[in-house]
Amino acid sequence: MAKVGEGDPRWIVTDRDDGRNVNGWHWTEKSYTTWSRQRLEEMVRDIPVECDVHEGQAKVTKLKRLDGDVHLTSRKGKKHGALYDITLTMEWIGQVPKPSTEGGEEVKGEIRIAEIVNGHDEKDYEYEVTVEGSGQGHDRLKSRVKAAKPQLLQIVSEFLAELSRQC
Repeated sequence: MAKVGEGDPRWIVTDRDDGRNVNGWHWTEKSYTTWSRQRLEEMVRDIPVECDVHEGQAKVTKLKRLDGDVHLTSRKGKKHGALYDITLTMEWIGQVPKPSTEGGEEVKGEIRIAEIVNGHDEKDYEYEVTVEGSGQGHDRLKSRVKAAKPQLLQIVSEFLAELSRQC
């Protein structure tokens, strides 16, 4: 067996002046935050929210922000897994029917899904919906967007599955 300091060429990990990680022997991390942001932007664009005709209509329009980090890790040259701790903020828009105006009143708001972390289940995620303005129609649309939680968590689940396939 090779011993440290004997200069045996079979010894894989050597003292290097440049500190280089030879053959990925040690842990390496590659940032996938930009890829994650782009992929989630595609996945959440223009998602319709199921509403009763009398409530109006709503849809998730875009990913506003992805806060946090996403990394793929490897050790000894073999892919290991994904590490992530992110918060998603999405914009939604809707229309409340108004008998006095054609087309109705526009309603906007945000959806925030936080605590998307390795090892957490969907039940651990924080899900919050906000709406700009107030009124009965605003509150009804906000409650419909809140009810879209399973649909949006399914998208998060699909994203995490795609991320793990990148490993």
